[in-house]
Amino acid sequence: MRRWAEAFVVVNFNLDVGPEVERCVPERRWGIGVGENIAFSSFPDTTLFNEGHLSWSFKLNDPLPNPSASSSSSSSSTALGEEELDPNGGEGGGQQEGRLFGFVLFLQKRDGKIKRGYFQKSLVLLTPLPYPSLFTNIVSFLAPKFFAEGPRVLEAACREIASWPAPTPGATLSLPLLGTTFNVQLPSPNQSSQLVRTSLAPSSASSSTISLILASLPRTPPLKLLGSILPSLWLIWECLILAEPLLCIAPDPRTCSELVWWLRDFIRPLPPGGDIRPYFHIHDASFPLLVNSHQPPPGTVLGVTNPFFRQACGHWSNVISIGDRASSTSVGAGKNDHPDGFKSKRKRHVDKDPELLKRLEAVVASGGAGDFSANNDLRFHFADLTEKFLVPLNRYFASLIPTDLTPTPINTLPPLKPFSPSAFLASLKAHGHPLTFRSKVSGGGGSQVFYESFLKSRNFGGWLTRRCGEANEECEKRARREGWVGGS
Repeated sequence: MRRWAEAFVVVNFNLDVGPEVERCVPERRWGIGVGENIAFSSFPDTTLFNEGHLSWSFKLNDPLPNPSASSSSSSSSTALGEEELDPNGGEGGGQQEGRLFGFVLFLQKRDGKIKRGYFQKSLVLLTPLPYPSLFTNIVSFLAPKFFAEGPRVLEAACREIASWPAPTPGATLSLPLLGTTFNVQLPSPNQSSQLVRTSLAPSSASSSTISLILASLPRTPPLKLLGSILPSLWLIWECLILAEPLLCIAPDPRTCSELVWWLRDFIRPLPPGGDIRPYFHIHDASFPLLVNSHQPPPGTVLGVTNPFFRQACGHWSNVISIGDRASSTSVGAGKNDHPDGFKSKRKRHVDKDPELLKRLEAVVASGGAGDFSANNDLRFHFADLTEKFLVPLNRYFASLIPTDLTPTPINTLPPLKPFSPSAFLASLKAHGHPLTFRSKVSGGGGSQVFYESFLKSRNFGGWLTRRCGEANEECEKRARREGWVGGS
């Protein structure tokens, strides 16, 4: 089961202590403070609604729960490390690896029998896999059954999940769960984005098959979240490429977490080099490390809802503010006291696409933010932008791969040449790049400045590590095809 999920957690609101873990299926033993962090991450830090349900996601920076004894540490590493991180959709880098993501469905309804006046409970699925669409669909499917029938639903779900095939990158799988089949396409580490969007719900109440789910994407179309800040997206993309810290303020956990997932999607296949937190609350154990008077760690992306962050993170150089979404929801809308927008201390280097911007703004203004074609146009554009950005890097890296695979005297393949920043910049100057940079930036040298900044960023290390691993693997495959098999 742990290939797909660590556990289901039920979180209840205790009037004396606040949110607390009520049940874990299967049972898990948490480290100090981990249960409290799960509990607070699973309740919305917002007062925007009275009744209804809300779904969102978060990431724990606590170590994986229930560590094995030292005598079995090697097997534990395989079970919770290599096997689960390999299908991680190519996240890599920073503090993503070895952590758990939580996918929540929170239910609140009036109940006069409860002193607080409301039934408030969350069902949470904890997993090492960053697949928001898949696991949001699963927890949304299971939660009503759990609230109606109790823990036996979760126990049955665990048994079925344990029988699922391994989560192989790039695979399309049919996953049975309590009479319904979830058809899902998993992302590949080298895939720019999962760019075909289809319905994510059964076609009718009696349907037993979920239409194809693109695992790495959130469920709300990006234009519904980003429509009010479209002109800023190119600068936001640059901040993400260069691993600059980014604070995302939204009115509710669903909006902020889906916003963060979409921003992550815009720079695929580049692995993020920093700490990406779809929903971050003031009780998180990492709070004093990330929210203080110092500059935030490079690559940090925080999705938050509490107005406190607006002041506490006022010195952050990049802040996105998103108001209430104009989309259907069972949760009542609240007032937005701050206008939508993007504040940044950076100057944009890359040119916008004025025709695309004008077209998308017209779609949003006409109320068509959910339009399939317009949303795909937006996503194709930034997927293409990222691929163009990587062209000179991949071109130079190819020159580092040995062409002669004759084994050395000690029966090993010749190593890759080291990556030289000066040699890369010379290659960039000689061969150019497909991106269009603003001529007024840095006296016309915007491309050189931009790539120099990337080489100094935290994202560069993650990209280089992945490319070296891929190149070494490909060299070994070529050597085997040519009749040489390496020794142990």
